[in-house]
Amino acid sequence: MTAIREQKEEAIKITVQYQSVHAGHEMQVGKLKLYEEDRRNLAALLKVGMPYTNIIENIQKKCPPTERLGLLTKKDLHNVSRDFEVDESILHAEDAVSVDLQVKKMQRDSYNPVLIYKPLGSSLANNPLIKKQDFILGIMTEAQLEFLELYGKNIIMMDSTHGTNQYGYLLTTIMVSDDNHEGLPIAVCYSNRVSSDVLEPFFEEIKNRLPHLKPKVFMSDDDPAFCNAWSRVFGEVEFTLLCSWHVSRSWNRNLNGKIKKQHKIEGGDG
Repeated sequence: MTAIREQKEEAIKITVQYQSVHAGHEMQVGKLKLYEEDRRNLAALLKVGMPYTNIIENIQKKCPPTERLGLLTKKDLHNVSRDFEVDESILHAEDAVSVDLQVKKMQRDSYNPVLIYKPLGSSLANNPLIKKQDFILGIMTEAQLEFLELYGKNIIMMDSTHGTNQYGYLLTTIMVSDDNHEGLPIAVCYSNRVSSDVLEPFFEEIKNRLPHLKPKVFMSDDDPAFCNAWSRVFGEVEFTLLCSWHVSRSWNRNLNGKIKKQHKIEGGDG
């Protein structure tokens, strides 16, 4: 901005030149708007009570900073929360009652995104392995179902995240890979534990909505519960892979254990 002050006798003239809009921001990734589908997925996470920091950390692990979603901030989440009226999901002061009311509200939608819901203190029909103290909530939106049908024939990826809320529930996410090899979450399951007997009814409900699903590859961490439960519901896959991060962690853990043991042996001989 440039300002010029001129004085002629008793009159003062001030001329100001300025740029009315910022220039160049349209090419900066952080200045771009979030895609509407990403905003809806973020709103779904916010509505089930996932903390801002956990959402940002999980997104940053999956999305590079060259993508808009990879530069997600708390301000973005605040805007999504405002635009989607997330506060309206807090339907009761008690979390358990609020979740129950919200789930029933979702089940009344034209498309019911709730795959499975087993609140504390209840039983799951025809599944005696699920205890009354177990909690299970599986969700898959209509858009996620379409992504699963489109990309699910190639690879299915699964992982669980701890500490998604103050109750210590686990968030299990199922993902597919799109044509650009980017991961797309297609279903989530909140539960107090992750085991085959918890995952199987979750998978059964996915199969009910997409009976012909038959991926070639299944990828998860080194917990056999994921693959075992998937195979029992959908059948064996052609290839089973472990994600590189868990392979590296297992190698390091194994090597560290052997090195410590070797040091003890050498120290004893001395």
